[in-house]
This record gives sequence, structure tokens and C-alpha cells, in this order.
Amino acid sequence: MHVTALAFHLAGVRVVFTTGSLPLAALAVIVGMICAPAAGLPIWGGALLGLGTMASLIAHELGHAAAARRLGLPIGELRVFLLGAGLHLGAAPPTALGAAILSGAGPATNLLLAVLFAALINVSPIAALATGLVVVNLALAALNLVPLYPADGGKLVAAALRGLGISTRGAVIAAQLLTVPLAAGLAIGGLSLLWHSSPTGALLFASQWVFLGVSAAQSLLTAAKV
Repeated sequence: MHVTALAFHLAGVRVVFTTGSLPLAALAVIVGMICAPAAGLPIWGGALLGLGTMASLIAHELGHAAAARRLGLPIGELRVFLLGAGLHLGAAPPTALGAAILSGAGPATNLLLAVLFAALINVSPIAALATGLVVVNLALAALNLVPLYPADGGKLVAAALRGLGISTRGAVIAAQLLTVPLAAGLAIGGLSLLWHSSPTGALLFASQWVFLGVSAAQSLLTAAKV
């Protein structure tokens, strides 16, 4: 059960931080502070980088919300939880193109933010922070475009399959079938590559792929029972 720790409205969307999001926010700030010297930032600048990462995560979901609004879809809450954030919608896009636009809007928002922060790199007081936020937003866009369902990349795969004439349910199942082995491979490969340099980073990296793989597997099992 997710208990609300903080809630507010932003750009017409109710944003809810659950109690599970608090460790995520704390981790973002701590990692930012640890990385601060390497990024040329003071410790407080690293904390700002962590908060900027959380803000970029919310902006990603607001990008989805903007696309959903343009598509005429009912928008629910934007919830931030332990492993990330998600936007609740009252209905799915009826067309493959609509699904692609909705899924691509989040990564596109991060790419736009990366461009905006890149324009601030030569502004000396915030140059290092702007550089860090460029990297953060490029990473968020790239990670979300990996073709793992239910991440945006996996949803784009499902949308492409729908565009080829496959039913919505069949396209989703196909994307989930791709996700399970791919997520396992990324988790194992990333863990082995990162372990020697950063065991903590390796575990965090692998946990994301494990989470997506388990989510896809659970969805497949649920579909099989229907």
C-alpha cells in the first residue's frame, strides 16, 4: 500500500510523492553529493544535482501528460514511488500513432531539457550544474528508450507492432516476451561490467532491469490466466 507523503498540482496534474519515494529522493541527493567533486561541484551543488534529477524525472512524466492531453486522454495522478515515477491514465490511446506519440513524449521532454541546460553550460556560476543536468537528462532519455516493456522503449515497440496490424494485446505480449530475456541480459551484463569499479552503482543499475523484467513476466503470467 502506497501512503501519500506529499501532493501538489503542477501543470494541471496532481503529483503525488508516496512514502516509498522518500528513499529515492534521498538516494538521488546522496549520489549527487558523492559525485559532486568529480563534476566540479561543491557538496551543496551535488545536492542540487540530485534534486534536479528528481525534477527531471517528474518533467519526463509531465511530458507524457502533455501528450495525453493533446490526444484527448483522461489524466490521473502522477505518482513518484521507490523505483521511479508513473502517470496514471484513464484510457489507452486508440491508435498505434497515438500510443507512439504518448510513449515518445517522455524521452523527448528529457532531450529538450538536455538542450536547454546545454545552452547554460557557458554561464559560469551554474556551468557545472548545467553540465550535470545535461548528462542526467540524456541518461533518462536513453534508459527509457531501451526496448523493455513497460518502459517507453518497450511501449514504442508495441506501438510499432500495432502499426503493422498486430492486435493491441498481441503487440503488448510480444513486447513483454522481448523484455524478459533482454532485461536479464542487461542486468547480468551491467552487473559484471560495473561491479569492479562501483559495486553500489552496479546493484542500482541491475535492479532497474530486474524490476522491468519481473514486471513483464508478471504481466505475461496474468495474461496467460485470462
